Amino acid sequence: MEVVIALAIFSLVAVGFTKALNKAADASDLAAKSVQITRILSSAMDEAISTPILEEQQIVVDLEERNMTITTLYEPMIEELQNRDEQFLQDMWRITVIGTYIEDGNKIERSMVTWRYGKLYQPWK
Repeated sequence: MEVVIALAIFSLVAVGFTKALNKAADASDLAAKSVQITRILSSAMDEAISTPILEEQQIVVDLEERNMTITTLYEPMIEELQNRDEQFLQDMWRITVIGTYIEDGNKIERSMVTWRYGKLYQPWK
């Protein structure tokens, strides 16, 4: 009888441990995918902010190997911005990078936004 009770307790502990390991593996996979998506968005943002000449536009790129779409929006900032010396900032642009992908049947969007001075990367004349 003691052996049967010991086996029952051991099997309950083993099942619980297996479920905990599965949950940990799922969390690790989710974290790895999140880091991968963040890197893709960061790379797209780096490319977007280094564009030499800005113009109002929307660029859509399909990353078929990742089942993801990257949309980059370039918008002139209409609102007036001031620096610390209360001088108005001219030719400022809002750059938005949006990553859209499907996960577990749900459409998910993640985005990054930055501002940039329009003449920052002008080519030499």
